[in-house]
Formats: sequence, structure tokens, C-alpha cells
Amino acid sequence: NPVFVEKTKNGIENLRNPNIQGLITAEDNKLLQGFERLKKTGLLPVFTLFYRLFYPILEKNLLSKNPSLFVFDLYKLGYLCRLYQKKEA
Repeated sequence: NPVFVEKTKNGIENLRNPNIQGLITAEDNKLLQGFERLKKTGLLPVFTLFYRLFYPILEKNLLSKNPSLFVFDLYKLGYLCRLYQKKEA
């Protein structure tokens, strides 16, 4: 599980790579669709704060014997939002 979580982070970081950004659009990727929706609604800072507060709990669930796919989706979206916020800062 820890290796899978790390590879997931690497994959999400690759989405932010300028060489790849033009190749993968929100129409092709549900994670990017969720991210764009948060940006459009102005909820990106709120979701990023949620991720920062609950990151340990989300990761604990992912590393448990019974991880939740819903939590995994929240984790991925939160990680992407955090990367975006870091880039903007």
C-alpha cells in the first residue's frame, strides 16, 4: 500500500508537468474534472484546507487493510489541490 500511494502521488505530480498538461485535458481525466470544478466554484482553498487538516486520517485509511476508494479519490484530489496551491504561492 505505501508503494501504491507513493506511485499515485508521482502520477498526480506528472499531471502538473507543463509538457503533459496540453496532452491530458479535464475531459479525459475525472481527477482534473473535479479539480477544475473546485477552481470554478471558488472552493479550491476550502478543499485544500480540508486536505491539510485530514491528510493523516486519509492516509491512515489508505494504508489500512480495508482502504476506501472514496477516501482514495479525496486523497488524490486533495493532493492535486495542494500541488496547485504550492505552485501559486
